[in-house]
Amino acid sequence: MIVINAGVFSSASTWVSNIARGLLQASGGGPVISAYADSLTEVRRPLPLPDDMHLMLKTHHIKRDLLLLIAAGAAKAIVPMRDPRDCIVSLMQRFHRSFDAALRDVSSSLAHIDAIPSQGVLALRYEDRFAEKRETILKIAAFLGVNSRPETVAKLHHDFSVAEVSALVARIPTMPEGDIVRRVDSIAHKNTGLHTNHITDTLSGKYARLLTPSQLRIAEDALFHALEKHGYGGQAEAGLVSAASFSTTDAAVRSGDRIEIAADERPICAVFGPYFNLPIGDWAVRFRTDVDCGVDIVAGGRLVGFGRSSDLLQFSIDDPWSEVEYRVYTVPTVNAFRGVVLSRPAPLRG
Repeated sequence: MIVINAGVFSSASTWVSNIARGLLQASGGGPVISAYADSLTEVRRPLPLPDDMHLMLKTHHIKRDLLLLIAAGAAKAIVPMRDPRDCIVSLMQRFHRSFDAALRDVSSSLAHIDAIPSQGVLALRYEDRFAEKRETILKIAAFLGVNSRPETVAKLHHDFSVAEVSALVARIPTMPEGDIVRRVDSIAHKNTGLHTNHITDTLSGKYARLLTPSQLRIAEDALFHALEKHGYGGQAEAGLVSAASFSTTDAAVRSGDRIEIAADERPICAVFGPYFNLPIGDWAVRFRTDVDCGVDIVAGGRLVGFGRSSDLLQFSIDDPWSEVEYRVYTVPTVNAFRGVVLSRPAPLRG
């Protein structure tokens, strides 16, 4: 059996991997190989693999080959989800990441996860406190089709409770070198994947008091597609990426909730950014400017669209790693930019 645990950062995905692995080991089948891998090519194991082997993979940036396995029914996928704004805060707290770095990590992870089929997967929601409930262990066992003996469930529930995990994490720095892996920003326990930055307060909704208003606005701009898809709300207007998320050249200045663009006879780039990730697929964008002007769209360093700001421009994303940039150019009159509005065009009916 191949099990793929594809969760966004800070969504209790390590708990999910340990529970699934424990259930597979207790089922009496073959060996369980556990690894972090975004693709099968990253699983470094000697071939051929045993016929009765279980493969337990954890990923934050799932790639096409694993997606194909899920779509074909050749792998079982568990998808833990958390409010993306809390994911950002958790990375900032646990790894001392800057807001921008945490936002990039969460944005790219969600852009990859978006491609996972919605049917035939087990979705878990952090806000339901799933990692604290025996019922979740039973739910995972049923999804995997393995035995969930009471003693197995009780042991897993105890061993991976917040109290036990916190105690194990506290012991990691004093463990023998053979039991740990030293990373740049933490020390990890080999057997469980838990590391010294693993647990903070597990609170939900903490973004509201820990992100500044400007950070919250930018986060909701970047993550609008995931907030909407997973029911976390956040935006007054769906798909709006506000001017606050963009950068300016010397040809423009910020003024409240818009960017003022100077007049120039030459078409000079005045506004650019914000380099957010988007899920794979077709997209439409409308630029909000007071005066019609030249605009273009760049994804992964490649021009994917251009035209006038009065146009509804369409473009495609084929790689969720691609950071998307929108550019606005000067015209002979003073102009103002208020952001872009993104949407997904309705599929054509044959």
